[in-house]
Amino acid sequence: MAAVLKVMHRNDKEVTANEALLGIIDASPYVVLACRSEEPYAVPLDFSRLDDCIYIHCAREGHKLDLIFKDNRVFLLFVNYGGLFCHTPGVACGLSTRFSSVMATGEAYLVEDLGEKEKAFQAMLVKHKSEPLPIPPKALDKTFMFKVKILAMSGKQNPGNPK
Repeated sequence: MAAVLKVMHRNDKEVTANEALLGIIDASPYVVLACRSEEPYAVPLDFSRLDDCIYIHCAREGHKLDLIFKDNRVFLLFVNYGGLFCHTPGVACGLSTRFSSVMATGEAYLVEDLGEKEKAFQAMLVKHKSEPLPIPPKALDKTFMFKVKILAMSGKQNPGNPK
């Protein structure tokens, strides 16, 4: 289990159970990856999760890889949007948003093992509701993939008004 990030202000919305945090991650359609840089840099990406690692595929070169190779410490943000609900009728501030989110810190590492790459790609297919499909070895070898080992995470949710 990863460590917990700083205590949040609204602890009534806090998610602390590891399985619940991983469930929020698994339900997220994408991840926003933020890398250390002189200028702020964040990018939304497709991903899969195996155990406590997030797998991301990408081209063999580019800005995010340059930043990761310079400093492999990264930040991840997963968000699930559940729509609006009304908790106080008749006023604009009576609306709120259903959501769940996880913030995580971790370290990114290049994945070179073809078996590990294939498992991560198959997990992506399953995440997107596809059946497992063969992946040509040449495609696996050609594609860059890195994994982020999650070191700490925290979650927050607003499931909405139960009334």
